[in-house]
Amino acid sequence: MELKGGSEAVVLNHRGVIAYDEKEVRIASALGPVSVVGAELRIRRMNRERIVLNGKIRRVELGLC
Repeated sequence: MELKGGSEAVVLNHRGVIAYDEKEVRIASALGPVSVVGAELRIRRMNRERIVLNGKIRRVELGLC
């Protein structure tokens, strides 16, 4: 996972989106679930290897889905 400031997150080698709304995006990964929490969250790009999220990122939680 890569964070760019408080406005962009990139998750590599994901296994799909578990849940998605403008306040939280939960993503399955090889290391367990990842939650990106914030406001105005949007999936900007997604392919088999990476997901790029934009918005006001407040925190990232691992393994709490």
